[in-house]
Amino acid sequence: MKLWQKFTNSVYKFDEYYRLLDTSARSSLGFYFLISLLTVIIMSFSLFPVISQMFGEITAAVPEFTIENGRLNADDTIDINNDGTVIRVDASAENVEELEPSEDYVQGIFVGATEMIVISKLNGMNERAGLDIFEGMTNEELAEFMGLLSRVIYFFIVIFLFLQKAVLLLLLLCIAKLMSNLMRGGLNLKDALKLGVYASTTAVIIKAVLYAAGVSMPNFIFYGIVIVYMYLGIDSCKKHRLNSANQGTI
Repeated sequence: MKLWQKFTNSVYKFDEYYRLLDTSARSSLGFYFLISLLTVIIMSFSLFPVISQMFGEITAAVPEFTIENGRLNADDTIDINNDGTVIRVDASAENVEELEPSEDYVQGIFVGATEMIVISKLNGMNERAGLDIFEGMTNEELAEFMGLLSRVIYFFIVIFLFLQKAVLLLLLLCIAKLMSNLMRGGLNLKDALKLGVYASTTAVIIKAVLYAAGVSMPNFIFYGIVIVYMYLGIDSCKKHRLNSANQGTI
Protein backbone atom coordinates (compact mmCIF):
# COMPACT_ATOMS: atom_id res chain seq x y z
CA MET A 1 0.00 0.00 0.00
CA LYS A 2 1.38 3.41 -1.00
CA LEU A 3 2.25 6.03 1.60
CA TRP A 4 -0.46 8.48 0.55
CA GLN A 5 -3.07 5.72 0.55
CA LYS A 6 -2.03 4.74 4.08
CA PHE A 7 -2.41 8.35 5.15
CA THR A 8 -5.86 8.87 3.64
CA ASN A 9 -7.10 5.51 4.92
CA SER A 10 -5.87 6.23 8.43
CA VAL A 11 -7.41 9.73 8.51
CA TYR A 12 -10.91 9.23 7.13
CA LYS A 13 -11.49 5.90 5.35
CA PHE A 14 -12.61 3.96 8.39
CA ASP A 15 -14.11 1.11 6.38
CA GLU A 16 -10.62 0.50 4.93
CA TYR A 17 -8.85 0.09 8.27
CA TYR A 18 -8.70 -3.66 7.86
CA ARG A 19 -6.45 -3.07 4.84
CA LEU A 20 -4.05 -1.07 7.01
CA LEU A 21 -3.72 -3.98 9.42
CA ASP A 22 -2.81 -6.23 6.48
CA THR A 23 0.39 -4.21 5.96
CA SER A 24 3.59 -5.44 7.57
CA ALA A 25 4.69 -4.26 11.02
CA ARG A 26 7.90 -2.94 9.46
CA SER A 27 5.94 -0.87 6.94
CA SER A 28 3.66 0.45 9.68
CA LEU A 29 6.62 1.47 11.85
CA GLY A 30 8.14 3.22 8.82
CA PHE A 31 4.90 5.14 8.39
CA TYR A 32 4.92 6.08 12.09
CA PHE A 33 8.53 7.28 11.78
CA LEU A 34 7.68 9.50 8.82
CA ILE A 35 4.65 11.00 10.60
CA SER A 36 6.79 11.50 13.72
CA LEU A 37 9.51 13.16 11.65
CA LEU A 38 6.95 15.51 10.10
CA THR A 39 5.49 16.49 13.48
CA VAL A 40 8.93 16.89 15.08
CA ILE A 41 9.90 19.28 12.26
CA ILE A 42 6.68 21.27 12.72
CA MET A 43 7.16 21.49 16.49
CA SER A 44 10.88 22.25 16.22
CA PHE A 45 10.34 25.15 13.83
CA SER A 46 7.95 26.67 16.36
CA LEU A 47 10.43 26.20 19.22
CA PHE A 48 13.75 27.19 17.63
CA PRO A 49 12.89 30.87 16.93
CA VAL A 50 11.72 31.27 20.53
CA ILE A 51 14.95 29.78 21.86
CA SER A 52 17.06 31.91 19.50
CA GLN A 53 15.22 35.03 20.63
CA MET A 54 15.69 34.09 24.28
CA PHE A 55 19.44 33.59 23.95
CA GLY A 56 19.77 36.73 21.83
CA GLU A 57 18.03 38.78 24.52
CA ILE A 58 20.27 37.32 27.20
CA THR A 59 23.41 38.20 25.28
CA ALA A 60 22.19 41.75 24.56
CA ALA A 61 21.03 42.41 28.11
CA VAL A 62 23.97 40.99 30.04
CA PRO A 63 25.90 43.75 31.85
CA GLU A 64 29.64 43.70 32.48
CA PHE A 65 30.31 40.88 34.93
CA THR A 66 32.93 38.63 36.45
CA ILE A 67 32.71 35.16 37.94
CA GLU A 68 35.24 34.47 40.65
CA ASN A 69 35.31 31.37 42.84
CA GLY A 70 31.96 30.32 41.38
CA ARG A 71 30.26 33.58 42.36
CA LEU A 72 28.69 36.12 40.03
CA ASN A 73 29.69 39.78 40.40
CA ALA A 74 27.56 42.27 38.43
CA ASP A 75 26.22 45.71 39.27
CA ASP A 76 23.04 45.47 37.16
CA THR A 77 20.19 42.96 37.18
CA ILE A 78 18.19 41.54 34.27
CA ASP A 79 14.43 41.04 34.37
CA ILE A 80 12.84 40.18 31.00
CA ASN A 81 9.45 38.61 30.31
CA ASN A 82 8.72 38.33 26.60
CA ASP A 83 5.55 36.39 25.80
CA GLY A 84 6.18 33.82 28.50
CA THR A 85 9.96 33.65 28.06
CA VAL A 86 11.48 34.85 31.33
CA ILE A 87 15.11 35.82 31.89
CA ARG A 88 16.19 36.91 35.36
CA VAL A 89 19.75 37.53 36.54
CA ASP A 90 20.48 38.88 40.02
CA ALA A 91 23.91 38.54 41.62
CA SER A 92 22.40 39.21 45.05
CA ALA A 93 20.07 36.19 44.92
CA GLU A 94 21.65 33.51 47.11
CA ASN A 95 18.76 31.12 46.39
CA VAL A 96 18.19 30.96 42.63
CA GLU A 97 14.65 29.53 43.08
CA GLU A 98 13.48 32.88 44.41
CA LEU A 99 13.99 34.36 40.94
CA GLU A 100 11.34 32.10 39.40
CA PRO A 101 8.15 34.17 38.92
CA SER A 102 4.95 33.24 40.73
CA GLU A 103 2.86 33.89 37.60
CA ASP A 104 2.59 31.36 34.80
CA TYR A 105 5.36 31.31 32.17
CA VAL A 106 6.53 29.04 29.34
CA GLN A 107 10.30 28.92 29.72
CA GLY A 108 13.05 30.82 31.44
CA ILE A 109 16.65 31.18 32.56
CA PHE A 110 17.31 32.21 36.15
CA VAL A 111 20.80 33.12 37.35
CA GLY A 112 21.57 33.82 40.99
CA ALA A 113 24.74 34.44 42.96
CA THR A 114 26.17 30.94 42.54
CA GLU A 115 23.70 28.89 40.45
CA MET A 116 21.56 28.99 37.33
CA ILE A 117 18.40 27.10 36.30
CA VAL A 118 17.11 26.57 32.74
CA ILE A 119 13.40 25.65 32.63
CA SER A 120 11.15 24.86 29.67
CA LYS A 121 7.58 23.80 30.35
CA LEU A 122 7.20 22.97 26.66
CA ASN A 123 9.42 19.90 26.88
CA GLY A 124 9.85 19.35 30.61
CA MET A 125 13.42 20.65 30.78
CA ASN A 126 14.61 21.64 34.27
CA GLU A 127 18.40 21.84 34.43
CA ARG A 128 20.54 23.33 37.21
CA ALA A 129 24.23 24.20 37.11
CA GLY A 130 26.73 25.94 39.37
CA LEU A 131 28.36 29.11 38.06
CA ASP A 132 31.82 27.70 38.78
CA ILE A 133 31.73 26.10 35.31
CA PHE A 134 31.84 29.66 33.88
CA GLU A 135 34.83 30.73 35.98
CA GLY A 136 36.79 33.56 34.31
CA MET A 137 34.30 33.97 31.44
CA THR A 138 34.10 37.36 29.68
CA ASN A 139 31.11 38.98 27.93
CA GLU A 140 32.51 38.01 24.52
CA GLU A 141 33.02 34.42 25.60
CA LEU A 142 29.49 34.37 27.00
CA ALA A 143 28.08 35.36 23.60
CA GLU A 144 29.97 32.48 21.96
CA PHE A 145 28.85 30.09 24.69
CA MET A 146 25.21 31.12 24.26
CA GLY A 147 25.40 30.35 20.55
CA LEU A 148 26.84 26.90 21.27
CA LEU A 149 24.36 26.25 24.08
CA SER A 150 21.40 27.10 21.86
CA ARG A 151 22.56 24.55 19.26
CA VAL A 152 22.99 21.90 21.96
CA ILE A 153 19.48 22.63 23.22
CA TYR A 154 18.12 22.31 19.65
CA PHE A 155 19.69 18.86 19.43
CA PHE A 156 18.31 17.68 22.77
CA ILE A 157 14.84 19.02 21.95
CA VAL A 158 14.76 16.92 18.77
CA ILE A 159 16.00 13.83 20.66
CA PHE A 160 13.42 14.43 23.41
CA LEU A 161 10.59 14.75 20.88
CA PHE A 162 11.54 11.48 19.18
CA LEU A 163 11.79 9.69 22.54
CA GLN A 164 8.36 11.08 23.34
CA LYS A 165 7.05 9.50 20.12
CA ALA A 166 8.60 6.14 21.06
CA VAL A 167 6.93 6.17 24.49
CA LEU A 168 3.65 7.20 22.86
CA LEU A 169 3.86 4.21 20.51
CA LEU A 170 4.10 1.80 23.45
CA LEU A 171 1.14 3.48 25.11
CA LEU A 172 -0.88 3.27 21.88
CA LEU A 173 -0.09 -0.44 21.65
CA CYS A 174 -1.46 -1.01 25.16
CA ILE A 175 -4.61 1.03 24.50
CA ALA A 176 -5.28 -0.73 21.18
CA LYS A 177 -4.82 -4.19 22.70
CA LEU A 178 -7.10 -3.32 25.62
CA MET A 179 -9.81 -1.98 23.31
CA SER A 180 -9.52 -5.04 21.08
CA ASN A 181 -10.07 -7.29 24.10
CA LEU A 182 -13.06 -5.24 25.27
CA MET A 183 -14.61 -5.21 21.79
CA ARG A 184 -13.69 -8.83 21.04
CA GLY A 185 -11.72 -7.55 18.08
CA GLY A 186 -9.30 -10.47 18.08
CA LEU A 187 -6.21 -8.36 17.41
CA ASN A 188 -2.85 -9.83 18.32
CA LEU A 189 0.02 -7.61 19.52
CA LYS A 190 1.28 -6.94 15.98
CA ASP A 191 -2.16 -5.87 14.80
CA ALA A 192 -2.64 -3.76 17.94
CA LEU A 193 0.66 -2.03 17.23
CA LYS A 194 -0.41 -1.28 13.66
CA LEU A 195 -3.80 -0.05 14.81
CA GLY A 196 -2.09 2.27 17.31
CA VAL A 197 0.09 3.71 14.55
CA TYR A 198 -2.71 4.46 12.09
CA ALA A 199 -5.39 5.44 14.64
CA SER A 200 -3.08 8.10 16.12
CA THR A 201 -2.19 9.78 12.81
CA THR A 202 -4.94 12.43 12.86
CA ALA A 203 -4.50 13.30 16.55
CA VAL A 204 -0.70 13.52 16.27
CA ILE A 205 -0.84 15.87 13.27
CA ILE A 206 -3.55 18.10 14.80
CA LYS A 207 -1.55 18.35 18.03
CA ALA A 208 1.63 19.33 16.15
CA VAL A 209 -0.15 22.00 14.08
CA LEU A 210 -1.82 23.48 17.17
CA TYR A 211 1.54 23.41 18.98
CA ALA A 212 3.14 25.35 16.13
CA ALA A 213 0.31 27.88 16.40
CA GLY A 214 0.99 28.29 20.11
CA VAL A 215 -2.10 26.36 21.23
CA SER A 216 -1.82 23.45 23.64
CA MET A 217 -4.01 20.43 22.90
CA PRO A 218 -5.39 18.87 26.12
CA ASN A 219 -4.49 15.21 26.58
CA PHE A 220 -8.10 14.17 27.02
CA ILE A 221 -8.92 15.54 23.55
CA PHE A 222 -5.84 13.89 22.02
CA TYR A 223 -6.58 10.47 23.48
CA GLY A 224 -10.30 10.93 22.87
CA ILE A 225 -9.61 11.25 19.13
CA VAL A 226 -7.26 8.25 19.22
CA ILE A 227 -9.80 6.07 21.03
CA VAL A 228 -12.57 7.00 18.56
CA TYR A 229 -10.30 6.06 15.64
CA MET A 230 -9.34 2.80 17.34
CA TYR A 231 -12.99 1.95 17.91
CA LEU A 232 -13.83 2.58 14.26
CA GLY A 233 -10.75 0.64 13.14
CA ILE A 234 -11.58 -2.41 15.24
CA ASP A 235 -15.20 -2.22 14.09
CA SER A 236 -13.99 -2.18 10.47
CA CYS A 237 -11.88 -5.28 11.04
CA LYS A 238 -14.78 -7.14 12.70
CA LYS A 239 -17.15 -6.29 9.83
CA HIS A 240 -14.58 -7.40 7.26
CA ARG A 241 -14.06 -10.74 8.99
CA LEU A 242 -17.82 -11.23 9.27
CA ASN A 243 -18.34 -10.46 5.57
CA SER A 244 -15.49 -12.81 4.62
CA ALA A 245 -17.00 -15.56 6.76
CA ASN A 246 -20.46 -15.07 5.23
CA GLN A 247 -19.05 -15.18 1.70
CA GLY A 248 -17.15 -18.34 2.60
CA THR A 249 -20.32 -20.09 3.65
CA ILE A 250 -22.19 -19.25 0.45
